[in-house]
Amino acid sequence: MNGAFVFLLVLTFVIWKVSGQCSGTAESKTVGYTTVKVSPPGYPSPGYAINSNCAWLGSTSISGSVLLFRVTDITLSCAGDAINVYDGTSTSGTQKHTNECSPSSGARTLGYQTASTGSVYTTFTSDATSSASELGFLMYMISANDFSGTGCISAQNLIATSTEQYLSSPSFPSTYPLEKDCTWDITTTDSNANVILKILFMDIENEASCGYDYIAITESGSTTIKLCTQDLWEPTHTYTSLGNSFHIEFKSDDASAKRGFLLSYVQSDTSTAQSSRQSDGDSIVGLVCGVLAAFLLVSTAVVVAILLYKKYNKQQKIHDSKIVPKVSSNDQYDNNKNVSYTDSIIFALPECTKVMSQKAVFSEKSL
Repeated sequence: MNGAFVFLLVLTFVIWKVSGQCSGTAESKTVGYTTVKVSPPGYPSPGYAINSNCAWLGSTSISGSVLLFRVTDITLSCAGDAINVYDGTSTSGTQKHTNECSPSSGARTLGYQTASTGSVYTTFTSDATSSASELGFLMYMISANDFSGTGCISAQNLIATSTEQYLSSPSFPSTYPLEKDCTWDITTTDSNANVILKILFMDIENEASCGYDYIAITESGSTTIKLCTQDLWEPTHTYTSLGNSFHIEFKSDDASAKRGFLLSYVQSDTSTAQSSRQSDGDSIVGLVCGVLAAFLLVSTAVVVAILLYKKYNKQQKIHDSKIVPKVSSNDQYDNNKNVSYTDSIIFALPECTKVMSQKAVFSEKSL
């Protein structure tokens, strides 16, 4: 009974999602400075349905911003399936992509586009036939603006607060200029707080050592991280300063300009930062105390071992002095051989087989 209920609930949700996107009425998508994705029902597996008629309206939630978008992983049959994209709130807007599909095997990715109206209207239609290779498409959208400030003219100081703020490459979301050198210093006014950086979008000329174009993040004058990833839409890079500042640098060379980057910065919660520092301090103190205790324990054990060894050595000498090997006139003993009484008694070297009977017997009192 419970299994049947769950199945019906999931089925209802799927039908609602499909009907919302593919009923002829556009599904609305609100887009901020975090990526929003659009794809037809069934993408990427088992693939989109036949006779689909889907639409989406993506609109920025931020006044004055444009939308940056890209359609990727297109696997649509050109026989009767297509995706169309318009800059605006309906098909009456400027068309950005027209009847896009996959004319050959393999997925297609279209170039970056911006919607100056702040809205993108996307339609998708499919015919009555399908194949296992027809999976659909994946579209990314993000609000965009130029937040580079004056950092590309001279080093700019930015103050992180409890309100999230943004920083971008110059001219974002257009391609960044060539041969640029930009610098920003992000600091909190609260010495007990940290700065949290999150990479929201990045499209920088890629090279193994980031030797061409890059964004460099330096934490409180020490560790530097260089980034140069292309076509990154997911906020997978997050950094928290150990101190209360970050130094950001962006450089481009003389060729192959890309779209750049968008990141957010915010001051951490002061109480959390203090608690973290207190926890770190307690951990360090605990570690030091533990090491000190271990050192004292080992030192004590070494001292006790030395004292016991000295006592044993003294007693051994006393007992050895009482043992005199008896050698008959018929036996030959080479006084030049370096054989101790202990060796002769315990290990019975060949020269001393006659004295094996003279074993040292230590009484409990002597120990």
